[in-house]
Amino acid sequence: MTILNNAILDGNRSVTLQLFPPSSPAAAAPDRGVPGTSATLTIVDDDTAGVIKLSSAAYSGAEGTSVVVTILRAPATAGASLGGNVSVEYFTSNNASAIGGVDYTVTSGTVTFSGTETTKAVSIR
Repeated sequence: MTILNNAILDGNRSVTLQLFPPSSPAAAAPDRGVPGTSATLTIVDDDTAGVIKLSSAAYSGAEGTSVVVTILRAPATAGASLGGNVSVEYFTSNNASAIGGVDYTVTSGTVTFSGTETTKAVSIR
């Protein structure tokens, strides 16, 4: 059996391997298998979302302007490759001094990285 590399972030998957008596057709019902002759094969997902982070710990902008915030995606370990597409939700939230709708436009959304993308930009106003 060949395990296919699907480049999809889908977690580990499993398949049941079962033997049937030589006289049984291959399409025999699972409950007709030979007792004690089945096993579970776990297909380990080697695709990872990587590490998602903001490009800076702090941003600033003058009133009435927009600030471009960059979201980065990097492999989880050096030399590792990125898996398939991954989506990340983002949103603004009030802190001790700025109030959404008064000091900035409340913003939220989702960015989707393809398997090869490493940066995405969103605009905060």
